[in-house]
Amino acid sequence: MQIERVLHPFWLGGDHVGVAAGPDLHLAEAQGGNRPHAGRGRHLAEVPSDTTTGAIKVCKIAGSGVTVGTNFTFTVGGRTVTVPAGPASQGGTCKIVGGFTRGSNVTVTEAAKAGTHVSSIKVQPLDRQVSKSTANRTATVKVARTLTVVTFTNAANPV
Repeated sequence: MQIERVLHPFWLGGDHVGVAAGPDLHLAEAQGGNRPHAGRGRHLAEVPSDTTTGAIKVCKIAGSGVTVGTNFTFTVGGRTVTVPAGPASQGGTCKIVGGFTRGSNVTVTEAAKAGTHVSSIKVQPLDRQVSKSTANRTATVKVARTLTVVTFTNAANPV
């Protein structure tokens, strides 16, 4: 299920996402929580009627030689978020950062982590990808009505 209207969503932990906003809210059911796979049950998320902002979902996959649960720090449009690496079989672990103006470009940058390198960056939907560079650990994406998902995969550096 897509949540059409999003304003300042935040990760509550586990598989729960909440939204900080003003009085013009209603509740909507969200399927699957903060992870991109089904089967986690239904959770309620507050969804405001704001139509000018959108959100970016940053996902982190533990690739070859990276331990699941290792924390990685990202800057998303000037905001800092920490995302633990999750298993590839579950699409990694994800956090949502919102409140970005629809139609704007937002840069997502992963801070360097000793002993690892970014092996892959994927953007969904693909037409929202403006640019990406694994060498620079950066993707620039366009904000839209629905979530823009940016998935970083890291691998351990060769010994």
